[in-house]
Amino acid sequence: MTTSDPLQSFTKFTFLPSELQRSIILLAAHLFPGSAVRLALVSRTVQTWIEYSLYHTLVFDLPFRRMNLLLRTLQGRPQPFFAERVKRIYITQTMSAQDLGRILSVCTRAEEVACWTRRPSPNLIYGLNNLTRLSIEFDLLVKCDLEGLQTITHLDIVNPPFTPFPWSTYLTTLSRLGNISFGDLNSSHVDLIQSLPDILEVFPSLEMLVLICRDSRILQLEGKTGTEDDRVVVLPRFNYPKDLPTYWDDVSRGGEDFWDLARAARLRRLVC
Repeated sequence: MTTSDPLQSFTKFTFLPSELQRSIILLAAHLFPGSAVRLALVSRTVQTWIEYSLYHTLVFDLPFRRMNLLLRTLQGRPQPFFAERVKRIYITQTMSAQDLGRILSVCTRAEEVACWTRRPSPNLIYGLNNLTRLSIEFDLLVKCDLEGLQTITHLDIVNPPFTPFPWSTYLTTLSRLGNISFGDLNSSHVDLIQSLPDILEVFPSLEMLVLICRDSRILQLEGKTGTEDDRVVVLPRFNYPKDLPTYWDDVSRGGEDFWDLARAARLRRLVC
């Protein structure tokens, strides 16, 4: 039995088409996360591939040590570096307005943002010209001028109000909106549930209307509204069916997020 020469194997690798090399490197980095830094040392080209993969998705979640490390990284690189690489941002914890401003002001080409805090200025969100997917606290959303959010196709409204709100009129302002989500709902969201038929009617091309809810009372009410529409998807939690650590680990590696899980749940229901 002979052992292959690592140098000879690497030489063969360099003769592969560039796109195939890139796919192999990124697959290795995905399967073995600890190898990414070492792989980046192979060459300047490989370093660029790895950086685009590593910074594609930023998750600002606990523990604070990890959040602080990401914030220091943002300070240590020029703004164009992050503008070119970062496509998804998830801010799940309260942080200072200064830190939030730093994140959103440098990652200006992000396409998906989840911002579960009420601190940032709406002006920072307007600066994200490529933004198509937004998950945002209701209290912050209503401070925004929706005319500045016309690129949005997916809108997740976190903690909607218990009181009546003109949802169908309000949401039709977003001309490209094709997917809507409300969470986290409970038995106090009676008015919102009763608004569902109107929302579905004014959005005939809507792909999904997602309700994040595990309150049996509100689910029973939803069943009585007559919304027997296959576009309605009900999930008990936004990360269902994954546990929270697995969900955020997958997301941080560029994997499926809430919208992908909701779409998979809808497809499972349609084929049953």
